[in-house]
Amino acid sequence: MDVMTNVYKWPPVVALAKKWTVLDPVSSSESLFTGAEYVSTVQRRRRIATVQASAIFSPYAAGGGYMEALKRYLKGGIHLVRLRYKTRTKFGPDVVNDELRGGEYIGWIEPPAGVEWTEPPGGVVWFNGTNLTCTIVTDDAGFPNIRIEGLPPNKLVALPGEFVEIVSVSDVVESHVVAKPTYSNGSGVARVRVVDVPSFGGRVSLGSYDTGVFKADELPEAMEPGGADWSYTWNFTEVYEDERGPFVELNPWI
Repeated sequence: MDVMTNVYKWPPVVALAKKWTVLDPVSSSESLFTGAEYVSTVQRRRRIATVQASAIFSPYAAGGGYMEALKRYLKGGIHLVRLRYKTRTKFGPDVVNDELRGGEYIGWIEPPAGVEWTEPPGGVVWFNGTNLTCTIVTDDAGFPNIRIEGLPPNKLVALPGEFVEIVSVSDVVESHVVAKPTYSNGSGVARVRVVDVPSFGGRVSLGSYDTGVFKADELPEAMEPGGADWSYTWNFTEVYEDERGPFVELNPWI
């Protein structure tokens, strides 16, 4: 019988500082005869995250309370946390607002179950923002591009380090990193260069969130001063469902 691992949503606290990057473990060796160095991947890529969470600048000034509650939910590290991250980029006057760069599905929730909206023969899909779709192409330099139509013309639509979310027709989600600044042309078409080759085209959102499931490297402690803010610094490493699953996603904060 499989043992379920709880995955808790991150509580509504303010992050004073944060880090979101990736780790690609490699192994290296050197030839005794030629001195040539050989490097190869030994494990799959993992996201690495750090969050410095405010204890006061949060709803009800209860960030510290949320942190202590989360630590108890994790039970020393048995359970996990769902984190998401959006790159904070600086835009100029020709930037496109997020709602014009894509959108997201709206889920109607009445705990503990979702609210069903139906119109035979299927459900009604609720969507926030602009519904954009993309195809995958290759540019002249050989790099993968996401080709998007329907954007505002002649606008800055993506910056390096931002995330692009692609959702397939079967609701499989991939997140990709933008490699360089991208403008739409006069017809509202943009070819966004991304670092890795997407597996599929589909519905797309520029400037979206990246997300993953993480273990806490350790449970932080914090000293509460008198009359001032304090913080908890968490360090996280991504884990996969085939390592710690099956996962059960929970939100105890609503």
